[in-house]
Amino acid sequence: MEDLSWKTKVKVLADASTRRNQPQLPEESDSKDEGSMKLKLFRLMYETVRDSDLKVKRAELMRFIMGDITEKFTVMKDVAATIKQLYAEWLPIEHINAYEHIANKAIEISNLIDMIRIIDKKNIVRKTRD
Repeated sequence: MEDLSWKTKVKVLADASTRRNQPQLPEESDSKDEGSMKLKLFRLMYETVRDSDLKVKRAELMRFIMGDITEKFTVMKDVAATIKQLYAEWLPIEHINAYEHIANKAIEISNLIDMIRIIDKKNIVRKTRD
């Protein structure tokens, strides 16, 4: 019961209290209670597994995005370091492509960070609904 979400625990307790208040026949109530309890346990197990799967998928997506951000940042850093080392020998205006490459990687990183923010906002909204 400790592994269940708070919302699920409240549902189970509410269902249990409504069942106590309803008069039932002894033999029929036992089989109905047992069947409904099995069904509720199955639903709870399914909900727990589904929630875990969604969390794993979100974590994998975040890990992929963070890996992509790290890769793009490393490319930016390498190009910037090369420009810094060779600045005296190059004419910077003639090598505008290197600066464009850095700017494009920065834009891609910014887009990925925005995607992470959107995912985080969706997670916060889902948590407040639960």
